[in-house]
Amino acid sequence: MSTPARQTVPGVHADLERVFTLQQANQWAVKATSAEQRKEKLKKLKAAVEAHADQIMAAVKQDTRKPEGEIKVTEVLGVLGNIQKNIDSLEEWMKPVDVVPSMNPNDKARIVYEARGVCLILGPWNFPLGLTMGPLAAAIAAGNCCMVKLTDLCPATASVAGKIIRQAFDENEVALFEGGVDVATALLELPFSHIFFTGSTRVGKLVMAAAKTWRRLKGENQLPKVVAGVTFQNGVEVANTPEQFAAEIKSSVARWTPVVKAAGIKVE
Repeated sequence: MSTPARQTVPGVHADLERVFTLQQANQWAVKATSAEQRKEKLKKLKAAVEAHADQIMAAVKQDTRKPEGEIKVTEVLGVLGNIQKNIDSLEEWMKPVDVVPSMNPNDKARIVYEARGVCLILGPWNFPLGLTMGPLAAAIAAGNCCMVKLTDLCPATASVAGKIIRQAFDENEVALFEGGVDVATALLELPFSHIFFTGSTRVGKLVMAAAKTWRRLKGENQLPKVVAGVTFQNGVEVANTPEQFAAEIKSSVARWTPVVKAAGIKVE
């Protein structure tokens, strides 16, 4: 739908700022969308992923050299399942929650969930599409605009991801940017409302430092919301105790076994 958001170094800042300005202007309309409208967007994203499934398999294999069975589970079936989970749960998630705001039982109030605005999603190398499209689906379900950057270590996957996003969205709502560290650095100079980052501790500290810097330059004390993805080893969240580790193993097996079987992979 939109033109490719692929840049050369000299023009990267200008193009990022152009798209960011478009999304800032469009965020209010996106925030006001209904559950049905957001579902339709997610369905378009899901259809685009399905249409590019073979390209995803080939690209992730080229970038990561993982076995095809694992790629099918984590980068295709997992992504599709994540998007569908957002579609199925969206109406329930958007419902206001009635609360009692004081000791007086006659007082009434409600919590109404609102979108954050323009979000930045930075993906990792180990699950380049799974840990990018998952946060993106959630952000779309919540009524946000998004700018997305996959790691420069997975250029083939980033190229396919760009095709998927451009098929499903206009750039004033969702845009993906390809390129190296210079593109990621330039993105971090923009005042996003929310940042979802998955990666190393070292880079995570740089993300937090950048967010803090531009807030201070604007004279604002409040940091943007920065969510760091959890660290995984072999698909299991790293735990601090043997008991936690055993619980995570059990949870991971229960969560992934049906998906793996659906992919036609034998589970011992």
